[in-house]
Amino acid sequence: MRFDDMATLIIGHKNPDTDSICSCLAYAYFKRQVEGKEGFVPARCGNINPQTRFVLDKFRVSPPVYIGDLSIRAKDIMTREVICLKPEEPLQKAIEMFKEHKLHFIPVSADKQKVQGTLTFPRIARHILQHEHFPNSLPLSISSLVSGIRARLLAGEESTQIVLARILVGAMEEDAFSRYVLESAETALPIVIVGDRINIQKLAIELKVYALVVCGGSAIREDILSLAKDRGVYVLLSPYDTATTAFLARLSTPAGEVADPLKGSLKPEEKFSEIRERIVQTEERGWVVLDDEHNLQGIITRTDLLKSCRKKVILVDHNEKSQAIDGIEEAELVEIVDHHRLGDLHTTRPIRFINEPVGSTCTIVAQFFHSAHKKPAPDMAGLMLSGILSDTMLFKSPTTTAADQEMASWLGELAGLDILRFGNDLFAAGSSISTLSAQEIINNDFKAYDSELGPFGIGQVEIVGRSLVTDLKEELLQKLTALATQHGYLFSILMISDVVKGGSYLLYAGKEYLVEKLGYDKIEPNLLYAKGMLSRKKQLVPHILEMLK
Repeated sequence: MRFDDMATLIIGHKNPDTDSICSCLAYAYFKRQVEGKEGFVPARCGNINPQTRFVLDKFRVSPPVYIGDLSIRAKDIMTREVICLKPEEPLQKAIEMFKEHKLHFIPVSADKQKVQGTLTFPRIARHILQHEHFPNSLPLSISSLVSGIRARLLAGEESTQIVLARILVGAMEEDAFSRYVLESAETALPIVIVGDRINIQKLAIELKVYALVVCGGSAIREDILSLAKDRGVYVLLSPYDTATTAFLARLSTPAGEVADPLKGSLKPEEKFSEIRERIVQTEERGWVVLDDEHNLQGIITRTDLLKSCRKKVILVDHNEKSQAIDGIEEAELVEIVDHHRLGDLHTTRPIRFINEPVGSTCTIVAQFFHSAHKKPAPDMAGLMLSGILSDTMLFKSPTTTAADQEMASWLGELAGLDILRFGNDLFAAGSSISTLSAQEIINNDFKAYDSELGPFGIGQVEIVGRSLVTDLKEELLQKLTALATQHGYLFSILMISDVVKGGSYLLYAGKEYLVEKLGYDKIEPNLLYAKGMLSRKKQLVPHILEMLK
């Protein structure tokens, strides 16, 4: 999905949970409705889980736009309004276009879709200087000649048929001229350029030259035109003098005859880092960007490599690179709103960074409204309430603060909801994961972390009862093992939280001895139970980081 290049994306972490999705939607709404700022787009970089889908459906809010990667791509830096040259148009027009538009190269295309080749100034120069044995021979058509010298066609019909012609200037006596024409006709079709020398005009027609070009704009006698029509000789009237006409005639070759064939092209989705290497390592002045159907989408020149086109981004509910959208290092980070530990993201300039020790990012966004003395619309209030209830696990998580409860109460009134009843419905929807695969359950809310000994990953899912652990344990273990191997994690854990029971099962794979050093009750191989643990952020992750020191 495309959005304005000047838009600022508000986006949560990978494998987004309800707080991540709802906070980006609510903060974009706050920016527009309260701060009066436009151009803020709520976005996500992962799939929506069942609980969040329940919330969006209940409040009839569209999900944030999906964006998988913020890497700068060809489509971000390419010139979209491409100036093209048709294959039948003369080189003279190409030169005019180079000068007028200060171009580096011009794609040659009949319809601005299918590209036949490209044209550059050096290529035109090589064309003019080639043909050592026949210095005046060149491919052209009557149509390109008429266009190139801005002539009027007085005899014959315009044609785009390409012929090999030889440009001759009728500046000699008749005998020498006749020999000149006949010798030239052995290798190419003669085109004679002459002034008002009637005898040479008539002789050229009698010798059946391919075309006669009369210079200076002088009127041509009717008997000359009649003779030309009888002999099938084209007659053109040039407004220029002989020298200028001869020069322009050399530039009347159709562009399609001179254009270099495409040596390569770029795709709109190719990454800037890869494009830069390809362009820098070649002498090409530019590249065309073609879609999968080989239609022209734009062009990229060396100048385009200097463009600043980094997307502006506001991160919500996270501030660690491992949890951020791919390509975040190529984006311009302008703001962070979060409630987690400090991560490892860096910026080149100061930014607004709001990090509050509360149980939910939606609590912080709700406080923005409250501090501004503005009431969010009922649907937005419902979204923020959902984020708070989800992240605090109905206020049972140790991350819960008085601010979370205060904002939840205020939002519940605005949304017209009974908090307890709605919270139960919310978690019932979240625990409905029977239709999900083992991989989807793990990815549902998975986060990667860095430690002194190396990275590790933790997924979290809320359930009622222990059926998930019993029914899918082996399959979940296989996926956790593969995940740890693929990403080089010390271990990967699925934290299965039972909100009713008030504790979590920890299913783990990788360096098992490290997980078992945490000291929780081991009830089965690769399965621990942590009584009273409901918060990954405030309980499990700090314990692991302390153990790994």
